[in-house]
Amino acid sequence: MQKLFVLLLSIFLGSSFLLGQKSNLRELNKTYTDLTEALSKKEKVFHLNLSNQKLSSIPDEIAQLINLRSLYLSNNDLKDIDFDFSQMNNLELIDLNGNLFKNIPVKALKKCKTLKALNFRDNLLTKVSKEINELSNLMAIDLGDNQIASISDQISFQNLQFFRADNNLLSVMPSGLQNMLKLRELNLSNNNIVEIPKEILSKCKNIKKLNLSYNPILDFNALKFCGKLKNLKLNGCNLREIDLHIIFGMAKLRSLYLENSGLETIPGTLSKMVKLEEFYLSNNRLENLPEVLESLKRLKYLDLKGNPVSTLNLIKIQNAVPKAEVTL
Repeated sequence: MQKLFVLLLSIFLGSSFLLGQKSNLRELNKTYTDLTEALSKKEKVFHLNLSNQKLSSIPDEIAQLINLRSLYLSNNDLKDIDFDFSQMNNLELIDLNGNLFKNIPVKALKKCKTLKALNFRDNLLTKVSKEINELSNLMAIDLGDNQIASISDQISFQNLQFFRADNNLLSVMPSGLQNMLKLRELNLSNNNIVEIPKEILSKCKNIKKLNLSYNPILDFNALKFCGKLKNLKLNGCNLREIDLHIIFGMAKLRSLYLENSGLETIPGTLSKMVKLEEFYLSNNRLENLPEVLESLKRLKYLDLKGNPVSTLNLIKIQNAVPKAEVTL
């Protein structure tokens, strides 16, 4: 998870987050894992990782690290935050993955005015209230692997680009998502979502990566509003023929995941997906693919594992996309 958030910030905040000035490259990239050592070099500490140390509170001494930019506190025993972030004027990332939080401690976190990325994955959260809006500078938040059944409709992160709330108990897509006009990546997989409101996707026009896998969604018509989408994951969804025509009409897609979806056929509208590079169709009921497959000139990888494709049909498929790696 640490690598994920560092990668996100390197994209969102620019290479300076990771590299800084070339003359200080080694110091800027170093992540300290011992607080005593870090305190001996206070002004030279930019990244501190105190994960897996059975912490029940955040050490007050961390406030002395005035240039700290990322703080990793995953897999500890934290339930609340008493730490004063008001002097941490450079801190942009806080990782609290794998702790014991039942609520997001907004009162403490909002004192960190420079906070851009927040990781609350694998805690004990059951809801997200509107107070989280006070963390107004967030660009990335991960709330996955919790027990969240509701997210306030009033959330309105104006700067958020990455939102993850997979593996929760959500039955509806949070309507507040429509306020996140800069959203680029959305992951709501493994929930209980039945409907994709067009009001949300019609306003989130900048989404490039969408994961709605393993939800009992009944209608995918709203996907037609995702004109900039490049990566779509609908694994484990019950797809109908009408849904497939909508999906295969998304000409800008580069990666498409339709694994474990009960597919028996692929419509000819597949020919519109001329930019597709990765196509994942494992564990379906496909015996063959349409001849228009040859239209996918950019295809690099085709996953057909777990499908009843005959040897003869496999040869036809391989001949149709000779530059692609085909697995069966």
